[in-house]
Amino acid sequence: MLPAHSCLVDMLSFHVVRPAHPIRPAHNGSMHVPYDTEKFYYGFPVYILAYPDEEVGVGITTGSSSYSLGQMVMIGCDSTTHAARSIKRSGVCSLNLFGAEAMGLFEYAGTISGGDKLSDTHVASSNYDGIPVLDDSQMSLVCRVLEATDDGTYTHFRCEVTARLVDSDLIDERGRFRYEELRTVEYVGDARRRIYRYFSEQVERFGTFVRAFKESLQS
Repeated sequence: MLPAHSCLVDMLSFHVVRPAHPIRPAHNGSMHVPYDTEKFYYGFPVYILAYPDEEVGVGITTGSSSYSLGQMVMIGCDSTTHAARSIKRSGVCSLNLFGAEAMGLFEYAGTISGGDKLSDTHVASSNYDGIPVLDDSQMSLVCRVLEATDDGTYTHFRCEVTARLVDSDLIDERGRFRYEELRTVEYVGDARRRIYRYFSEQVERFGTFVRAFKESLQS
């Protein structure tokens, strides 16, 4: 587990996994077996949180605990961190998504304690309606905290997404999102290993598979 300065849950000692073979079925017909582990992360985007910091102006830390529904995003942090305290105090933050080009930034922001990490890493930032965002992200979710709930050693921030700022290269000439160009990094792992996984270029539209599946049920 990371030191208390980071919102990132268990992101040290990583192995990088790149697909060497075509995708195979997730289940090969063998029986399930128990897998004993005290925790398991089954694939979450790695991000950089940016937030107002009373000491250095803008603070950053790395995270992987989030999910979004509609105009809401939930963000999980270690309650003892400077980031968690700062976000509670200011009531705002931004969740910034990067690709594999930011691996060094991910690990630096998630493992270095204190100081002006934004300036140290030469990361450009802007102020959007009083909330810091990182200029080189693929996408930034601008967030206002609606509720902060402490649960043991963790704080859950329920936030309203007030804006989504997107790299212009991810929008086509018709104003549609280029999903095949979104290249976030996924975090997976358990108590034994912690892993990065990367997006492929393969994309499929919703509804692509259901007709063939229905037909297979009738055969």
